[in-house]
Amino acid sequence: KNIGIVRDLWADDHTPVTDSAYSFVVVGDTQMTVDFDPENLHYIYDWILDNKETKNIQYVFGMGDITNNSLDVEWAVAYEQITRLDGKIPYSLVRGNHDTSNGYNATFNNEAYKSMFEGFYTEDKIENSYVTFTVGDTKYLHITLDYAPSNAVLNWAASIIERYYDHFVIISTHSYIQGDGSLTTGGSDDGSENDGQQIWDKLASKYKNVFLVLSGHKFTTDVVYRQDTGVNGNIVTGILTNGQCIDLKNDAMGLVSILHFSEDGKTLTVEYYSTVYDRYFGKNSQFTLSIPEYNPENYEAPNYLYEVTDANGVTYSLSDERTPSLIFSSLESGSTVKLLGDITLNSNTSITKNITIDLNGHSITTSGRFNVNSSFTVKNGTIIIDAKELVYVEVGNTKANLTFSDVDLVHTATAVKKPLAEIRDGSITLDNVRATAENWS
Repeated sequence: KNIGIVRDLWADDHTPVTDSAYSFVVVGDTQMTVDFDPENLHYIYDWILDNKETKNIQYVFGMGDITNNSLDVEWAVAYEQITRLDGKIPYSLVRGNHDTSNGYNATFNNEAYKSMFEGFYTEDKIENSYVTFTVGDTKYLHITLDYAPSNAVLNWAASIIERYYDHFVIISTHSYIQGDGSLTTGGSDDGSENDGQQIWDKLASKYKNVFLVLSGHKFTTDVVYRQDTGVNGNIVTGILTNGQCIDLKNDAMGLVSILHFSEDGKTLTVEYYSTVYDRYFGKNSQFTLSIPEYNPENYEAPNYLYEVTDANGVTYSLSDERTPSLIFSSLESGSTVKLLGDITLNSNTSITKNITIDLNGHSITTSGRFNVNSSFTVKNGTIIIDAKELVYVEVGNTKANLTFSDVDLVHTATAVKKPLAEIRDGSITLDNVRATAENWS
């Protein structure tokens, strides 16, 4: 191995931070250390424990790819060192693409680890979890997401964010930012696997209390960050920490990112540090960012509009922060969504999975294209087609048994000489009519 490769990357002129209010520590991908230099892994956890008080370390975040080949011997090495934090400093892990679900759960799905969290997407797996904690006056919600999380997981995570609407949200997942600072791509079109761009579009950008997304996975020499503006005008900081390439080309260096928070809560200072060599690493990896101030008065309780039971039997509520089109398009086959109020579809909406919409005595009013490309069921309410121009309900192979009347509820389909609905090339064309959707299947 060539130690010389890092000689010009040391940040020996960096002045260490000594005046922060508290800090978090991020441990990047340890796969190369666990595989090729397992005797060096202890340096990371030695340093964390030794600096718990001096740096006021409040939480430790693992970024996945804990192992390289998900072998029992690798898991044993990781478990021995990581669990030294048990009862001393709270921590979380995420599963990387090199970590099989079986290996991950066989190693850490135990009472000691699960007791550090308040809930999981499904109780039999630990890949997706959440926990709340308070540091000073700041209330935090931390959510872990599996590698390439599904739409179902993102919807569940959204429900947790809404439940803890007055908490600052930290999301950690294995893959989010590329080495060049762009968001990762390559997710699936059907929502079974979401990349960084999709996680941003469907979750991280949607809530004003989300302020930090942590990830690993992508090769990088430096700590990489990006700051984006969410739909509510809030700044969301993303940070990529992954020292695996440095570890591969050199003896494992035990790199960690230290996130320092200022006393006034307005700045976040990042340091990249080698616990093996006791030196700051990467001149570009020591930097300070402005972050939003935490103020619980800025956040409002959610207005719940949906009760979802997804295909895995997980039930949760979602508010009007989630657009109807996002919810309907993201649900997996076998899911049910019950309305808790009337909703309006102001944009084109597609249903591509076999889902059930229980209107629960409420209505859906649509003025856009309502595309139905799968079998689905609507019950217990009314779908109102209200448009100045033609509205197309594309039913694909779906059988639609509808009763039509005009907007004044004067005519029924059987009483009108010229039907208000016509089948044309697999579509029902509705012209300024009201469609009652009871038993629409």
